[in-house]
Amino acid sequence: MNITLSPEQMQLIEAQLAQGPFSSASEVITKALQTLAQTQKHYSDWEEQVRESVEQAEAELFKG
Repeated sequence: MNITLSPEQMQLIEAQLAQGPFSSASEVITKALQTLAQTQKHYSDWEEQVRESVEQAEAELFKG
């Protein structure tokens, strides 16, 4: 797969290479994708918890 990065994206990667523990652009991108997946998972978990809380609150309201 070939991906074309914008100059801003390249600058972000280069900054991470200069200051972070990464030895290649591929490592930076891999970490970014892992972080994205983790963030999405946390959001989905949070969303489910909120949904359950709302359902419980609604059930209690209907009980009186």
